[in-house]
Amino acid sequence: MQRELSRALGAQAGGWKVAMSSPDRGTSAPIFAEHLYPSPARVACVIGDSLGIEPEVAFSLRRDLPALSNGARYQREELIAAIDAAYAAIEIVISRFQSHDGAAPLDRLADNISNGGLVLAAPCRDWRRLDLATVPLRLTLHAPDGTRSEQASRGGHPLGDPLTALLWLVNDRARGGAGVRAGEIITTGSYAGLGYATRGTHVAVEFAGLGTATLEVS
Repeated sequence: MQRELSRALGAQAGGWKVAMSSPDRGTSAPIFAEHLYPSPARVACVIGDSLGIEPEVAFSLRRDLPALSNGARYQREELIAAIDAAYAAIEIVISRFQSHDGAAPLDRLADNISNGGLVLAAPCRDWRRLDLATVPLRLTLHAPDGTRSEQASRGGHPLGDPLTALLWLVNDRARGGAGVRAGEIITTGSYAGLGYATRGTHVAVEFAGLGTATLEVS
C-alpha cells in the first residue's frame, strides 16, 4: 500500500520513519522528499487546527547500504562507519483517519505511520562524541496567546539508543531487497512521546551538542 500510494501521488521517498515495539521488532514508512524541511520551517495545518510533533534524532548515510544475500546482516560498527551525519529533528505527525485510535494497525501502516514531514537542523558530523542515550533535550512551545511551555530531559528514546532503530531499519530494508541509499534521512523515534502544536505556535527542539530544529505552525 505504501508503494502504491507513492506511485499514485508521484512522490519520491527522501527518507524513512521507524517505529519500534522492541529492539528487534518494528515497522517503517517512507518520508516523501517534498516533506523534508530544513530548519527553520513553516508548515501549515492541512487537517484540523494542530500538528502532532515529536522530537527525534535522525541520520543520513554517506554511502549506500544495499540488499545482502544469504541472510547476512549489517553490524553496528559497519553502520556507524556508513553514517554521514546526525540531525536534531521534529517529526510532524498527521493522521488521515477521522479516528487514529480506531484505525487498524495495518491501516496506520498504509498511512505511512501518520508521517506528515520532518524538520531538520543543520547536519552534525561529529555526533560520535555525544551519548545519544543521555543527550540533554529541550522542547519549547511558544503559543500564539503568549504562553510558553518547556520540557527538558536527558535522553528519552524508547529504546535508549536511537542507533538500535537505525540498524533495524537498514537490515529490514536489506532483507526486503531494497536497502538504503546514501543521502536518505532516517528518523528513529520520539524522545518525548507525541505532543501537539496549534496554529501560530513556534516549536523549538534542541539536542545539546547536536543542534536545534524550529517549526512555525500555520
